[in-house]
Amino acid sequence: MINYTTAAEAAKLIKSNDSVYIQGSVSIPEVLVKAMADRGHELRGVKVYSAFAIGREEAPYCKPEYKDSFLVYSLFVSNSVRNWIAQGYGQAIPAFLGEIPGLFRKGIIPIDVALLNCSRPNEEGYCSFGTSADLAVSAAECAKVVIAQINPHVPFSYGDALIHALCDALLGAAAMGDIGLHFPDTSERFKGIDSRILLRHTVEMLRDKGYRIGNVDCTLCLQRPKIKPYIAAMRETLAETMGIDPERVSVKATTTERLGFVGREEGVEAHAVALVYRETP
Repeated sequence: MINYTTAAEAAKLIKSNDSVYIQGSVSIPEVLVKAMADRGHELRGVKVYSAFAIGREEAPYCKPEYKDSFLVYSLFVSNSVRNWIAQGYGQAIPAFLGEIPGLFRKGIIPIDVALLNCSRPNEEGYCSFGTSADLAVSAAECAKVVIAQINPHVPFSYGDALIHALCDALLGAAAMGDIGLHFPDTSERFKGIDSRILLRHTVEMLRDKGYRIGNVDCTLCLQRPKIKPYIAAMRETLAETMGIDPERVSVKATTTERLGFVGREEGVEAHAVALVYRETP
């Protein structure tokens, strides 16, 4: 059974001097952000981190009366915080997108609370980050408290096609079968599982057989969205999951020139090639 609460009640979990990550791009949890801002008169020194925060208006916490309540740190400056930072009330942190998950996970940017905008839970109780999973995944993993705004307009995006193709490529390169053999979708054990867990298990199986990963080359075939801004983050995430250097991971995208189901935007295709080698004593 799922228990819901109001945004105002959830925002009470935020304390003075906390570090708060707000999901960005086109998925700002506006109701939660407003509830946090409404507590500005009682909070002090809350560090607010955001990236690509493309809002319909200026962020509600960017007000002169809240200058001691919320300290704004933008990882990628956007319209909702641009004026505030230009006035000297906030800071822009220069960083490549692919580096930011590592900053969260290494504690360089500590996250106490993550404010997210998610889909409704599915039958198994899982929610989706929808169209904005770039930094939300690492923030949710690292945050001490995760507060999710359930939004019926957020689509349920599985986003697993590329990792599944990569698992198949790794297993195939070592002549160890395929993902369906080791992780059958008929098993309750793997139902709704995070595909990165499957990738970690795949790498562990290869290591048990004496194999190591040389490099991998992944291709996404889709009309949209354009993934160029996210390639660095994708490489970083895949490399970290496999325990290899990002320089060994290639991710690229192409289209079908509007042909087929991909061209009609009914789905995506994912392809992967892997080089593995066996260590000798």
